[in-house]
Order: sequence, then C-alpha cells, then structure tokens
Amino acid sequence: MEPPPAARDFFAHDGLFWRRMAAFGAQRLPEWWVRWSPPVFGVAAAVALPDARRAVRRNLRRIRGPRALWREAIDTSQTFASYAGCVAETLTTGSKNYVAPDVQIFGGEHVRVAVAEKRGMILLTMHTGGWEVAGPLLAEHTHSDVVLVMHGERDPSAMHIHDRAREAGGV
Repeated sequence: MEPPPAARDFFAHDGLFWRRMAAFGAQRLPEWWVRWSPPVFGVAAAVALPDARRAVRRNLRRIRGPRALWREAIDTSQTFASYAGCVAETLTTGSKNYVAPDVQIFGGEHVRVAVAEKRGMILLTMHTGGWEVAGPLLAEHTHSDVVLVMHGERDPSAMHIHDRAREAGGV
C-alpha cells in the first residue's frame, strides 16, 4: 500500500522532514558534525536517488567528456558531497555553528566600474555551492542594493526553512 501524497511529500528527499533534519544538525549539533557529516549524507543521497545521480553524471559528461566509470563514480559522489556541505553551510547561518566566509574577490574592479557608471549588472551563477553568500558580499563590496533571483523549490515548507537561513545571512 502506497503512503498518501502528503506523507510522500513530507519524506521526499527535498521535503520538509529532511530539511528539518539538516537544519537541526547544522544549527544544533556540534561543529564536528557540521564539518564531517555532510559528505556522508551527500554520498548516501547519491546512492538513494538514482535519477538525480544519473542527471549529475550526464552533466559531468557534458562538461568533462566521458571518463572511466570509476572516475565518474568518484566525481558524482564528490558533487553530492559538496552539495550537502553547501546546504549545511547555509543552514548554519544565524546559529552557534556559523563561520563567516574567508573571501577573496577577483575582478572586483569590473564590478566597481559598473556600479560607478550606474549601468547595473547581471551576474549568473551555476548551481554550485555557496551562492547564497554572493549577494551579501556583493552588496557589502559595492555598497549597493543587490537582488538575488532563484527558481523556487518544490516544497514551500522546506524552502521556508532555507529562506530563514538565507535571510539571516542578508539575502
């Protein structure tokens, strides 16, 4: 017998249950947990989510070309592990486990020119880790208003947890 849709959504990999667990771990458990557990959960997600794993592998092939199967498995696992680390890092914002990023800006002169000339700019990012940090850092660096636009998540309740962390970080 299949669970009702509400239960399926609650326990979905991008649903409220797992987001709550991630937020709890990132915000309340010891620093060593935040540092060392995300790769474990990331690789577990890669194993548990074959469609997502195949999509990551396809994208890696588009970027790097075909590689040995063992290399693709490692690269795919590292992608999931890195993503889990970025989720944990974002969710620590405003908690006892938050650590301010150590930032180096390359090409900042181009941004300063665009701001000085009041031309504005559009910066596109890949779906990579730490993008939530970009907005507040850019605002601080340029003393300008910054608007970040992202695609909404499937589960609004899970998105709300992440949005609170983003807001605590200045997004």
